[in-house]
Amino acid sequence: MQSRDEQSIMCGDITVFYTQDTDGGGSLFSNDYVITIKELYPDRIFDRCYEWCSGPGFIGYSILGNHLCKTLCLSDIYQPALDQASRTAIINNIEKNITIYNSDNWENIPSYEKFDLIVSNPPHFNGNVYILDRMDANPRKYMDKDWKIHESFYKGVKNHLSMNGVILLQEFAWGSGLETFRSMIDAAGLKIQRHFLSNYRHPNAGYLLYYLEIVHKDV
Repeated sequence: MQSRDEQSIMCGDITVFYTQDTDGGGSLFSNDYVITIKELYPDRIFDRCYEWCSGPGFIGYSILGNHLCKTLCLSDIYQPALDQASRTAIINNIEKNITIYNSDNWENIPSYEKFDLIVSNPPHFNGNVYILDRMDANPRKYMDKDWKIHESFYKGVKNHLSMNGVILLQEFAWGSGLETFRSMIDAAGLKIQRHFLSNYRHPNAGYLLYYLEIVHKDV
């Protein structure tokens, strides 16, 4: 069913549907992922991409819509966002390439799911904060109290990351830094391979997003 405040945006050759309530910023940031992936892995097409905390799937659909992966998995805990993600798959006739889970982190993700690219623009702040000019910001979109969401993600991610896989997360410099997640990553048997600023420039606050590129320690 179409929502009264539904909007859409082109992500590559895919029309992605969303509402203001389901957009946590991905409508602004997703294309930077495409640029970054093309720069980091110019000769690689990923077999299966997973967007963690996907909302309606801006990042994942941008990667698929620009032909940088073959299949896509999305998960979130907010069903209205997943309803939008499902609508996108149906309207674009790409359902056969899309898997969607309502899941609190890895809770409902089957053990057989393996990914060679994991991406996300997850909640960025350990507490309740004012988010730039996003007056509509809901704590569900940006708050990760005591970093419990991240901690749970890192505890389970190794089981779903292929041996040659890469995790590429978009974090926010006002909320965290390189050392914030290092102990979680180390404990998971993973390592930070690179960290660098995003090319995305917020019109009011400059370059605030950064990437963490994470891989298996023994790779």
